[in-house]
Amino acid sequence: MAADLSATTMLHIIDNLLPASALQDLRDLCDIHGRLKEEHDGDAQFSWRPETGSPRSIHAAAQQAVVDHYLDEALLPLATPFAPQRAGVEW
Repeated sequence: MAADLSATTMLHIIDNLLPASALQDLRDLCDIHGRLKEEHDGDAQFSWRPETGSPRSIHAAAQQAVVDHYLDEALLPLATPFAPQRAGVEW
């Protein structure tokens, strides 16, 4: 039986093509996220950036900006041909 992937598509990206400064920003964000995971339950850890409207995340605005930059500059230009009808991005 084939799986229906129309509702959810998840990509795991290991990106070594970003400049060192962007990689460091993402590393710092991962460290911050690790600390937040220790302080909050599972539902609070969920971060969602819809295609329109306000994001849902317990991360600070500066941390969300790091993700926005990565999504807009690196990931979404590559992923959009495969998921043009996406409703948003979970990160």
